[in-house]
Amino acid sequence: MVHFIPYKETATAEDVAQLFLEHVWKLHVTPKQTVSDRGPTFNSKFLRVLYKALHIALSYSTAYHPQSDGQTEIKNQWLESYLHPFINHRQSDWVNWLPLAEFAHNNAKSKATGKSLFEIVYGRSPMISLALEPTGSPAADDRAKQLADTIQEVQASIKWAQERYKQADKGKQRPELAPGDKVWLLASNITS
Repeated sequence: MVHFIPYKETATAEDVAQLFLEHVWKLHVTPKQTVSDRGPTFNSKFLRVLYKALHIALSYSTAYHPQSDGQTEIKNQWLESYLHPFINHRQSDWVNWLPLAEFAHNNAKSKATGKSLFEIVYGRSPMISLALEPTGSPAADDRAKQLADTIQEVQASIKWAQERYKQADKGKQRPELAPGDKVWLLASNITS
């Protein structure tokens, strides 16, 4: 399952550990491994000691090469594409859309497996009812209608993003490299 968790850039390693406990561990217990982008929060002594105590392997992606953590990069691109049509013009309400984005992502079928993450983890798709019945409470009716409309927008947005990625992938040719091949290295971010 994918979890989109908002946090401030000023979050400490202790803050991240607490967010992990509140949003991930309570649902999935302790992972065997995590991958980090070498940010100072994940490189801190506190988190390294905590991971060692919990027997979690901490792997780092290659510096200045975020593609080496491909799954995270793909999720980040997906999230940006998803949020774009929904957030306000000041981009100040993106946090409000994260729960729906997480639901949409976990309910989207994978090309590789033909199943959603919900189906893989729970053995079935979540029940989504768009047939609304009046409740007698205008506030509840309005909220239910808003959620139903949002779910329809989410489903349309997922299809749009998937088509966009299909089109973008058609023109890409990845270089085929073998051990021993020589490549050019951009050294502007390497200090010696």
